[in-house]
Amino acid sequence: MARVFAHADVAALAALLDERVRQVTLKHAPISWREMAETEMQAWPLSAMLPYVLEHFDLPDVYRALAPKRLSLVRPLSAEAKAMQRKTALAKLHAAGLPARLLG
Repeated sequence: MARVFAHADVAALAALLDERVRQVTLKHAPISWREMAETEMQAWPLSAMLPYVLEHFDLPDVYRALAPKRLSLVRPLSAEAKAMQRKTALAKLHAAGLPARLLG
Protein backbone atom coordinates (compact mmCIF):
# COMPACT_ATOMS: atom_id res chain seq x y z
CA MET A 1 0.00 0.00 0.00
CA ALA A 2 1.47 3.36 -1.03
CA ARG A 3 1.32 6.27 1.39
CA VAL A 4 1.29 9.90 0.37
CA PHE A 5 2.83 12.42 2.75
CA ALA A 6 1.71 15.90 1.81
CA HIS A 7 -0.76 18.52 2.83
CA ALA A 8 -3.99 16.66 3.46
CA ASP A 9 -5.86 18.83 0.97
CA VAL A 10 -3.31 18.07 -1.76
CA ALA A 11 -3.54 14.38 -0.92
CA ALA A 12 -7.36 14.61 -1.18
CA LEU A 13 -7.13 16.15 -4.65
CA ALA A 14 -4.60 13.52 -5.75
CA ALA A 15 -6.81 10.71 -4.42
CA LEU A 16 -9.78 12.17 -6.27
CA LEU A 17 -7.90 12.13 -9.56
CA ASP A 18 -6.30 8.68 -9.21
CA GLU A 19 -8.68 5.86 -9.99
CA ARG A 20 -6.35 3.34 -8.29
CA VAL A 21 -7.06 4.85 -4.86
CA ARG A 22 -9.60 2.75 -2.95
CA GLN A 23 -9.40 4.25 0.54
CA VAL A 24 -8.55 7.74 1.76
CA THR A 25 -7.62 8.69 5.32
CA LEU A 26 -6.73 12.34 5.83
CA LYS A 27 -5.06 13.33 9.09
CA HIS A 28 -5.10 16.97 10.23
CA ALA A 29 -7.04 18.11 7.17
CA PRO A 30 -8.94 21.38 7.06
CA ILE A 31 -12.69 20.96 6.63
CA SER A 32 -13.12 23.97 4.37
CA TRP A 33 -11.00 26.39 2.40
CA ARG A 34 -13.86 28.91 2.73
CA GLU A 35 -13.47 28.82 6.50
CA MET A 36 -9.76 29.56 6.10
CA ALA A 37 -10.51 32.45 3.72
CA GLU A 38 -13.08 33.93 6.09
CA THR A 39 -10.98 33.58 9.26
CA GLU A 40 -9.04 36.74 10.02
CA MET A 41 -6.11 35.02 11.69
CA GLN A 42 -5.98 31.71 9.85
CA ALA A 43 -2.69 29.87 10.28
CA TRP A 44 -2.45 27.62 7.22
CA PRO A 45 0.37 28.23 4.76
CA LEU A 46 -0.61 29.88 1.50
CA SER A 47 0.27 26.63 -0.25
CA ALA A 48 -2.78 25.04 1.43
CA MET A 49 -5.15 26.96 -0.83
CA LEU A 50 -5.28 27.09 -4.59
CA PRO A 51 -5.70 30.55 -6.15
CA TYR A 52 -9.35 31.25 -7.06
CA VAL A 53 -10.44 27.76 -6.02
CA LEU A 54 -13.49 29.00 -4.14
CA GLU A 55 -14.91 30.35 -7.38
CA HIS A 56 -15.31 26.73 -8.44
CA PHE A 57 -15.40 24.38 -5.44
CA ASP A 58 -14.46 23.92 -1.78
CA LEU A 59 -13.04 21.02 0.19
CA PRO A 60 -16.48 19.70 1.20
CA ASP A 61 -17.12 19.15 -2.53
CA VAL A 62 -13.87 17.16 -2.77
CA TYR A 63 -14.77 15.16 0.35
CA ARG A 64 -18.23 14.33 -1.05
CA ALA A 65 -16.61 13.12 -4.28
CA LEU A 66 -14.20 10.97 -2.22
CA ALA A 67 -16.95 9.34 -0.17
CA PRO A 68 -17.06 6.23 -2.42
CA LYS A 69 -13.35 5.77 -1.67
CA ARG A 70 -14.11 5.29 2.03
CA LEU A 71 -12.95 8.73 3.11
CA SER A 72 -12.06 9.26 6.76
CA LEU A 73 -11.01 12.56 8.35
CA VAL A 74 -8.80 11.97 11.38
CA ARG A 75 -8.36 14.87 13.80
CA PRO A 76 -9.26 17.66 11.35
CA LEU A 77 -7.78 21.07 12.09
CA SER A 78 -9.48 24.44 12.33
CA ALA A 79 -8.73 27.47 10.18
CA GLU A 80 -6.26 28.42 12.90
CA ALA A 81 -4.55 25.04 12.28
CA LYS A 82 -5.48 23.88 15.78
CA ALA A 83 -6.97 20.58 16.88
CA MET A 84 -10.73 20.63 17.29
CA GLN A 85 -12.73 18.80 19.89
CA ARG A 86 -14.91 16.10 18.38
CA LYS A 87 -18.08 18.09 19.06
CA THR A 88 -16.69 21.10 17.18
CA ALA A 89 -15.49 18.98 14.28
CA LEU A 90 -18.91 17.34 14.00
CA ALA A 91 -20.59 20.75 13.99
CA LYS A 92 -18.26 21.97 11.23
CA LEU A 93 -18.91 18.83 9.18
CA HIS A 94 -22.64 19.36 9.59
CA ALA A 95 -22.36 23.04 8.60
CA ALA A 96 -20.46 21.98 5.47
CA GLY A 97 -23.15 19.43 4.60
CA LEU A 98 -20.86 16.48 5.30
CA PRO A 99 -21.90 13.32 7.16
CA ALA A 100 -20.64 12.70 10.69
CA ARG A 101 -19.41 9.24 9.63
CA LEU A 102 -16.44 10.91 7.88
CA LEU A 103 -14.92 11.72 11.24
CA GLY A 104 -12.47 8.93 12.01
